Amino acid sequence: MAAQIRLDRSRYFSEVRGERTANDPHADVHFQQDGLPFDAEGNLVDESEENSPARHKVLNPDGSLAYWRDPLWNDEMRMRRDAKLRRLERRGEVVQSGDVDFSAWLRGEIEYDQKLLFREAKKKFGRVFARLEDLVEDLVYSRGILPEKEVAESRMRLLDGAAA
Repeated sequence: MAAQIRLDRSRYFSEVRGERTANDPHADVHFQQDGLPFDAEGNLVDESEENSPARHKVLNPDGSLAYWRDPLWNDEMRMRRDAKLRRLERRGEVVQSGDVDFSAWLRGEIEYDQKLLFREAKKKFGRVFARLEDLVEDLVYSRGILPEKEVAESRMRLLDGAAA
């Protein structure tokens, strides 16, 4: 499944308000985040011929210039979208719900949403974690879920960062 960019409501984003006229390329845009347009459901508004016409004049009935209509997508937005898609592809699929396999996560075989990790750790171990560093330390050194030599380097780096 290809990576999909969605509005992250846990981070800062802007609402786009105002009247939208017929054939306005911005008509579907309700939010913006990181310079990218999102619809009311939080999906990235696709780049298409309909919403990316060339910049053109919109005239009043008397022929005077009412305003310039800009295309929805520009080169900078395309670069941001492509960079974000590359980051998502590198990161892989992140599991948002379900059971957590802490040993597979420690080995780096699967990625879980941080909130899911903390919630499942609280259920399973009865302890509240606020940082991934604390969770890794507890799982490896206190609970012995996995020997230190089997823990993925990316997880061990969390401990190195916490010690610094």
